[in-house]
Amino acid sequence: MMKNHGKESEISMNKNNLLTIWILAKKNTKLYFKKGPVIIFGFLFPLFLMLSWVIGRNMEPGMVFIGLSAMTIFFTATSISPVVLPIETQEKSLERQLSSPIRIFDIILGIILASTMFSTLISLGVLIIVYLALQLSALTFLESLIFIVSLCFMALIGSLLGTLFSAIPTNKTSDVMVLINLIKFPMTFISGIFVSLQTMSVGAQLFAYISPLTPFVDILHNLFGLNSTLGIGINILVLLGWIILLAGLNQMFHQRTMTKRFSGQNKKKKNKKPRK
Repeated sequence: MMKNHGKESEISMNKNNLLTIWILAKKNTKLYFKKGPVIIFGFLFPLFLMLSWVIGRNMEPGMVFIGLSAMTIFFTATSISPVVLPIETQEKSLERQLSSPIRIFDIILGIILASTMFSTLISLGVLIIVYLALQLSALTFLESLIFIVSLCFMALIGSLLGTLFSAIPTNKTSDVMVLINLIKFPMTFISGIFVSLQTMSVGAQLFAYISPLTPFVDILHNLFGLNSTLGIGINILVLLGWIILLAGLNQMFHQRTMTKRFSGQNKKKKNKKPRK
């Protein structure tokens, strides 16, 4: 009886945790995804970057679609997740959440879930329109499934990367966005979007796999019948490796820096001189 009671209480606790994560994800979606950094760096910047790359060049439709897929999902996911914690720190809603029975882990998962869902849905909507406009050959059911799964993995990786940078204890979104842009732009340029991996030396190809975008781009090359470096299975394993690595780093850094957000604010308050 005691064992059954313990199992029931554990199941009930897990359900409550999942419900909390879902509520936080819905809240993040409604409040933060219309903010300036999300619109500028998530939508407008990749659009103009793509146009500057395509216009005036005789490119295969498949290459255009691959480049747009990679930039849309990566830029959108890495523009959403970094802004939530700085804004909530500034508005003091994060402090209220932590004073309630909500775990740090649940708050972070709520941000990651919201960012992953939002960026996946937005990217899928844009890419379906582009796919039809370019009149690309139809993918098989298995190829379509691989494309959607890899797109979801890439959205999750981008969200994890953005949330990792938001571990910096600051209440200014600009501090986080500047740092993450210093990382994600080089990642974009070495990942095989602008320069094919096959034209690189072996050393450059190994260096390219520092970017989590590279296995995603290579999967799309394989799906659309273009030259690919590694097989689909190996690239998916690489994406899973990135997910595990970034999830572990998020857990470690947020546990260390979460309380520093509030200690920094308290120091500022103490340094303020009272008005005469």
